[in-house]
This record gives sequence, C-alpha cells and structure tokens, in this order.
Amino acid sequence: MELIEGLKTRRSIRSYQDKEVPDSLIEELLEIARWAPSATNNQPWRFVVIKDKKRKASLRGGLRDALISFSKHILEAPVVIAAWYSPSLVVKQFQVSDVSNALIYLLLAAHAEGLGTCWIGWFSENRVKKVLNLPRKAKVVALITLGYPNTIPEPKKRKSVEEIAYREMYDEKWY
Repeated sequence: MELIEGLKTRRSIRSYQDKEVPDSLIEELLEIARWAPSATNNQPWRFVVIKDKKRKASLRGGLRDALISFSKHILEAPVVIAAWYSPSLVVKQFQVSDVSNALIYLLLAAHAEGLGTCWIGWFSENRVKKVLNLPRKAKVVALITLGYPNTIPEPKKRKSVEEIAYREMYDEKWY
C-alpha cells in the first residue's frame, strides 16, 4: 500500500472478526511505532498489549458512562493496546504529542497490514492504571483496539482545505 493511499483510506474500525492477531504481527507494529519522532528523542511511549477477555472487560468498565454501550468493540477486538508514558520534567509539554506520534505510526502500519484499529481517548485513567498495574505517575494517552475488520466503513465527509487553512494570518483565506 502506498503511503498517501494509506493515509486517505484508514478508518476507525468498531467491528472485528473473531480471528487472533499473531504476536509476531503485533511486535512488527510496535517496532514501527518506536520509530516515531519525539522531542529530544526522548521516546516516552510505553505500550501494554491486552488479549485477555476479562482484562478487556475490566478496561471497558473504566469508560465514561456515555460510552459503555458504544464501546463493545473493546470486548470484540482481539487486542487492545494501552499507550502511556511516565512524566519527565525534561520534555513534559511534548509527551502526549510524542505518544500520539507513535500511535499514528502504529495505526497506519496496522492498516497497511490489513488490520483495523480504533483510538479510544475517553476513559477513566485511574481505572486503566489499576487494571494494568501501571506506575502511579503514569499518564495514559489512549486505548487502541486492534484486529481484522468485519467491514470497512465508507469515508466520512472531510472539510475542504479552504475551510481549514489560512495564509500568513487567520483572516487571510488560503484561496
């Protein structure tokens, strides 16, 4: 898959096949993620890979009430990856962005391998930390569901470049 095509065709997947994702493939995705850029090459990202159904159910219980019914894909996905970091005083302001960079690499690599993913960012951090036995100071950035998609959704409408870009200043339209 060409890079530009992959960028345009990746979708959030919320329905997965009941098919195991091999550890070797998960390791390939983590290998790609570790090549993401980070401030001062700090590489703050850490990942916990979860396959156990009971642990995934416990994670789902940590989602905000409004998302419980929306989040069945946490249980359905063969894999959930929790992405987190331990705060550092050196590059504190960049760590969420750094972990997000690594996750984008992981999501795109998964897509290139025929896997689907969904980024979940609305959860109880304390619950996730407890379920995964993370360090007290850990900061959880996202939960990522991963697996072979049942279906691939059609693309949603995107804003035009004219709606999102400006020249030099906000009041100078791109076109």
